Amino acid sequence: MKKIPVSMVVVLILVALPMFVKFTFVSPVPAQEASNEVANEQSDDLTKAIRLHNAGKQGDQEAMKEANNLLKMIVKNAPKNGLANAYFGSTYAIMGRDAKSLVNKIRYVNRGLRYLDQSLYLAPEHFVVRFIRANVNSSLPNMFNRVDKATEDMIALDQIYQLNLSRSRAAMMIDIYKDLVERSPETGPWNERLKQARIASGE
Repeated sequence: MKKIPVSMVVVLILVALPMFVKFTFVSPVPAQEASNEVANEQSDDLTKAIRLHNAGKQGDQEAMKEANNLLKMIVKNAPKNGLANAYFGSTYAIMGRDAKSLVNKIRYVNRGLRYLDQSLYLAPEHFVVRFIRANVNSSLPNMFNRVDKATEDMIALDQIYQLNLSRSRAAMMIDIYKDLVERSPETGPWNERLKQARIASGE
């Protein structure tokens, strides 16, 4: 196998690293919505894992590692649990965000995307599952080629949300509609939906 020159590796790193500057996440799942969704899954371990995941999302890397390990066990024991797969995938994506080396960033993100795609296969109409995948897809650098999937997830979220116009979901949809206004204004009445979501959420 032909070896890649060290100079080329350095160039690739310098080119790719700036792409991770935008690697941030939109607003988290509100506590009430998370409680409602997890209640349907009947898992104290999953509740704990989500709490650790959210702490890790705010920068607690030890909490994220603990969440990842706990979710690995949950997914192993319940491989068809879409919500667990979604959070498991998200832990890897966030670990990729926080990784020091470019190699680990890419490795963790790609691993996370596999579980996120699996979660959607298992639970395509699950609001939080779709929200988590939309969150990650829209936050990733373009090098991962998830732009179209992010838009697809956001439009699907709108369709699911219209069936259950709860206050907690309205709060979650505000950032989604903001993003749709920018990325895909021709696909729906996103400005109007944004105004409605703000009113419904009490913003």
